[in-house]
Amino acid sequence: MGAGVQSSVMLLMADRGLLGEKPDVAIFADTQWEPKEIYEHLEWLKTQVSIPIRIVSKGSLPKDFLNDKKEEK
Repeated sequence: MGAGVQSSVMLLMADRGLLGEKPDVAIFADTQWEPKEIYEHLEWLKTQVSIPIRIVSKGSLPKDFLNDKKEEK
């Protein structure tokens, strides 16, 4: 889930059993490049559902990837 409108609504619906079997977990793949409002919304969303939301990250997109690409030039 990306914590935007569509995935948030789907998570809320899934938590209420409106989409069939309830998922075991929701996964937010964090690029560490989201606006602060997304992280605030994600924290709010955690309080609204019983489905655990796991945040995973491979690192910072701008720091670890984009800066590496600049150095390659």
